[in-house]
Amino acid sequence: LTDRSILSLLKKKAQRGVDVHLYYHQQNTPTLHQLEAPHFTFHPIQEKGLMHEKIWIIDESWVFLGSANLTYSSLKMHDNSLLGFYSPPLAEVLLRSRPEDFSIDIGGKKLRYFSLPSRKALPHLLETLDQAKKCVVLSLFTFTHPLIVEKLITLHERGIQIILNIDSYTARGASQKALTPLAEAGIQANLSKGPQLFHHKWALIDNTTLILGSANWTQAAFLKNRDFIIFLN
Repeated sequence: LTDRSILSLLKKKAQRGVDVHLYYHQQNTPTLHQLEAPHFTFHPIQEKGLMHEKIWIIDESWVFLGSANLTYSSLKMHDNSLLGFYSPPLAEVLLRSRPEDFSIDIGGKKLRYFSLPSRKALPHLLETLDQAKKCVVLSLFTFTHPLIVEKLITLHERGIQIILNIDSYTARGASQKALTPLAEAGIQANLSKGPQLFHHKWALIDNTTLILGSANWTQAAFLKNRDFIIFLN
């Protein structure tokens, strides 16, 4: 959290009597003492994994979820995605707790939400991928989880089209451990172009099921980091 325009706006809102609650990774965010004001409450998070969630809740009604950090580079330079809902019930749940497994209907669509770390989310992700009948499109920043790699290879062998878009920097680094067996199985990844990070974390199955979150598709995300992943039909 470093974007000066957003930090300034939050402080002005607090000074005008709007309650602002800020949850952030203590180690990765610079000191915020200059924001101290009535109605401004700080919640530094320091756990064994990263505090990696990106959730904005406004007036206990609007919920924005996605991959973007509140930094200038994340919002103005890098490739990211956010999904916005007007859903007071969803806002209420997320304000009250971090639900490990929660389902809700929004506008006639079913949304299933998992707070990570979780041992339930990964099996549901694998099960959802396994339901693909024609095509799976993935746009990912870091992809290393071996069980998801195995699932994509199985789907490919079943005749499911796999379209994998991935960040070019991680493709030469951490993600290489996933891309090598995928390529050997006949699944070639499309690498991002340009200097910006390809920071997406989403997948689309048969144009009917969207998977989106703050979580990279890594073991750390599902077992250690403070993240989330949602499934929207």
